[in-house]
Amino acid sequence: MSIIKFTNETIIKAFCSALSKDEKVKKFLTPLQNYHPPTYEHTLRVCEVATDIFVYGPINSATQTSSETYVPWIIYGALLHDVGKLKVPLDILDKKEKLEEVEINVIKSHAYYLRELLADFKPQEAVDVALGSHEWNNHHSYPRNEARQNGIITELSQILAAADIADSLFFPRPYNVNYRTYTKEKIAKIIKKDFKGKQEHVDEVLLRYQKP
Repeated sequence: MSIIKFTNETIIKAFCSALSKDEKVKKFLTPLQNYHPPTYEHTLRVCEVATDIFVYGPINSATQTSSETYVPWIIYGALLHDVGKLKVPLDILDKKEKLEEVEINVIKSHAYYLRELLADFKPQEAVDVALGSHEWNNHHSYPRNEARQNGIITELSQILAAADIADSLFFPRPYNVNYRTYTKEKIAKIIKKDFKGKQEHVDEVLLRYQKP
């Protein structure tokens, strides 16, 4: 079983827990928890890892960004990045065999549903982070929106994307059950291949995800 090693677990979990209780977030998270608990649990892990990387990783130190301004963007973005899966049939999410191409395309559609579901969510920067995170994955090839990718939004969406990809490998979905046998070294190679953002974010992710 994979484990996660945080820089400061108490603070990070407190940050994410506090914003997950925000009514505008619960509006989406509670239905997701009821509909598909594994996706909900994935969402919480990714939120905590991405937030830990942003708060304690090199980007915050290098750019001296304001946690008060930007931390909510990555937390909200992470908590909401997979709510589009509310529109994906459970028989696909829980399939215990390799997905067919048409099923993969249905899974990918959750990024488009996300845009619709969060059309009125504020702050909109958090939505940009959530949407942007799906655009840094070579494996799934989601369309890029260059207008949305700028400065801090790009950095936050890349951190979220790296954490998202890593979590799907360290805590695999039923249709990727063979991932359970992968060593950390093999997982690292896959992440570096699939992630098309800054590799420093991959390095930070791999510091946090552990396999016994």
